[in-house]
Amino acid sequence: MAERLWLDDRRKPPWGYSLWAKTADEAIEMLRAHKVEHCSLDHDLAEEHYEPTPTGYMPPPPLDRSKYKEKTGYAVLEWMAANREWVLDISIHTLSERGGDDMELLIEREAPNEVKSRRVKPYSV
Repeated sequence: MAERLWLDDRRKPPWGYSLWAKTADEAIEMLRAHKVEHCSLDHDLAEEHYEPTPTGYMPPPPLDRSKYKEKTGYAVLEWMAANREWVLDISIHTLSERGGDDMELLIEREAPNEVKSRRVKPYSV
């Protein structure tokens, strides 16, 4: 049976998700252990990931993930790309504008054409 994976450290999965991971490593283990047909990924998975949104006229710099001790949802997509094990239906439900943009770009750049992805608005905690 195909599963639906929810990755979020704070928000509980909405109805219809059979797997809930709170860390990137948990999500990767679930992807290895289950046939996942859909996943919804958050970017920020630890306090260190929550950064203020820059303001001003210049676009914000890229996120520097090397300073993080904990992995983000971006790491799950990196694992999919490195292992060529893509979930064919992916939602990105992060509040992190820059993190979500990076996730969308990685999918666009690395995923095969049959992978469908979308950005969705996360619900409140």
